[in-house]
Amino acid sequence: MRYLRIFFKNILATYANIGIRVTQNFSYLIVARIAYKILAFLIFMFIARYLGAEAFGRLSYILSFVALFLFATDFGISGLLVREVAGESQEKHTRYINNIATLKFFLSAAAYLIMLLTTLALKEKREFLILTAMFGLAMVIDSYTTFLKSIFQVFERMKYDSISIIFEGVLKLCLIVVVIKCVPVDILFISQIFLFVSIFTLLFTLVLIRTRFAYIKLDFDFKLWQKLFIGGIPFTFLMFFQVINFKIGTIMLSRMVNNIVTGWFGVAARVAESVLIIPITFTVAIFPAASRLSKNSRTELVLIFKSSFKLLILTSFLIAIVLFLGADFYIPLFFGPEFAKAASAVKILGFVVIPMFLRFFLDSFILTLNKVRILFFSYIGCTLLNIFANLILIPKFSFLGACLGIMLSETVIVIIYLFWLKKNLSIY
Repeated sequence: MRYLRIFFKNILATYANIGIRVTQNFSYLIVARIAYKILAFLIFMFIARYLGAEAFGRLSYILSFVALFLFATDFGISGLLVREVAGESQEKHTRYINNIATLKFFLSAAAYLIMLLTTLALKEKREFLILTAMFGLAMVIDSYTTFLKSIFQVFERMKYDSISIIFEGVLKLCLIVVVIKCVPVDILFISQIFLFVSIFTLLFTLVLIRTRFAYIKLDFDFKLWQKLFIGGIPFTFLMFFQVINFKIGTIMLSRMVNNIVTGWFGVAARVAESVLIIPITFTVAIFPAASRLSKNSRTELVLIFKSSFKLLILTSFLIAIVLFLGADFYIPLFFGPEFAKAASAVKILGFVVIPMFLRFFLDSFILTLNKVRILFFSYIGCTLLNIFANLILIPKFSFLGACLGIMLSETVIVIIYLFWLKKNLSIY
């Protein structure tokens, strides 16, 4: 315990000494997002227990399919906003925010249309088309809300991001619980609840932006659009492969096995995703400051890297142990006996958490350095590795094969990143 106290004290002192608000922003975000993930966990727990393994498998497949188009609703411009204007003038803030708000509207409409056309081309059942349209519209609205939250990151005022996050989680959980308790519910009804919550969260976040930071209006600076579009390619690429690398297992299981097995895997994936909020939040909190330091002080940037890396390794290892040891107890308890077999998948995905914690951070760090090529080749190679591994392992090991495929691809990509950093930047 004494070592841990000294360890965390030194890390916090490191951030304080370089004059940034990482610790405060991280505190706001981590509390809010942990609360949100608890709420989201309860939401999907209620849904899974109510629908059963087969229907929850269909829901997991639809959500994973819709998520594949998420990158096109943003094309990386929200992440680019933080990198380009952090620490810049108010005039630049306004110019970028208004143009991105306009450009994002057209990108979202295009992404939604492409998703619907793809669904029609796959010749899925009518139910799948309707559900894809509903969840897809919610996805588009959520993506716009995410852009609005990036404005909070620009000003490094994450407490407002936290307020929006908590609002969404509480509203969604309350509606799900009340509806499930009062009326018969199917997947279509659930999609309507998701859409309703997405709309109200967008409106609530707009009010926060309008009253606290900026008045957003349409702006058509086509030269800036071109710059944003080109500059957003690395962020788009990163988002797409992050999604496909984790969601492809669900899609392939639904196609290659059945929806019951997909439901088991979906529960395990939800458990693993619930703890990934820690590295994601940490990255969001540290990214604006790291962007500034990458331009001004490479020494302090390296100091942040080393402290953050140690912290993430320790945290992820402790979480992996907890997930592994408790899976046989909490999976049947929370999701019901029908999902008991998902405990085996949770045990594997628990240890996938370790490389995933590091990968989220390393993705952001390498983007801060503008070293896009290493991300490009690493993700292409490891995503193909994941798909190839699933083709071999799923027929033999079912949903456990999908877990092993994720473990293999995530571990390899982290090894590639660390080898590159050691060879090219002498970062450690």
